[in-house]
Amino acid sequence: MNKRGYFIHGGDPSGGFAVVAPSLQEARRIVYQAGEIEADWIDIAGWWCRDAKVGDLPIGVVEDLRTGLVRGMYQYLEDFECDACGEIGFVCKYNGQVLCMSCKREKKKEKQNERSNQKSG
Repeated sequence: MNKRGYFIHGGDPSGGFAVVAPSLQEARRIVYQAGEIEADWIDIAGWWCRDAKVGDLPIGVVEDLRTGLVRGMYQYLEDFECDACGEIGFVCKYNGQVLCMSCKREKKKEKQNERSNQKSG
């Protein structure tokens, strides 16, 4: 069975669920039948997360938020712990890590400096 990662929401994309399913229609059905979203069927929407890595995940709602983020079905999480500094706040995925915006900027800067050093050396 072909599995894909989807982000499904009940009309407000700022809150939704990571779902593994063979199709968008099936992902919507999974969330609706699980009672995860308090919305009418017609209002449940979502999109395919093209780059999501879900081959080894089971069909259904991805219960672990960190897994959903690292696998590419969430763009960010709120009130979550940063892998680098341990602060709780707004985090996103960067190079396989869950980082707050400050740590992400720092890691990007380090990477740019490494590239500059490699070019000049």
